[in-house]
Amino acid sequence: MDKARNLAVLDESKGISVETWNYRSYKEAFSRLQEKQGAYIRYYAPGELLDLRLYVYEKGDQPLLKFSLSSDGIHFEAIDVDSQSFASPETNYDYLTPRLYQVGSEHRNSPYIKVEFTDTADIVRAEIDYR
Repeated sequence: MDKARNLAVLDESKGISVETWNYRSYKEAFSRLQEKQGAYIRYYAPGELLDLRLYVYEKGDQPLLKFSLSSDGIHFEAIDVDSQSFASPETNYDYLTPRLYQVGSEHRNSPYIKVEFTDTADIVRAEIDYR
């Protein structure tokens, strides 16, 4: 589990920063990995991938992340993932839209997961299940 406190659990990253300010808009998520357009992160599951869940805050209604998988960490293939928005009716605090991305278990033979950002988004938690 990655609680977005540092970059140590990532296999590789580009354009990522750990942010700890302005947490009101993120519903009190005190630390998060902030990415801007063109940034990416790569996770490695040292075993059979069962699931990946990313909890992200974004602006707008459209998903901002693209996912791809690889068996060797070099050649990646784009995949579609499930995403669910949890928009809040609260307007007093300028909350961003929380979104859950879920890869699922149909990609068991791909231990490398690459996440690319089409705009600014903040990951507050990543959960990787493997065996």
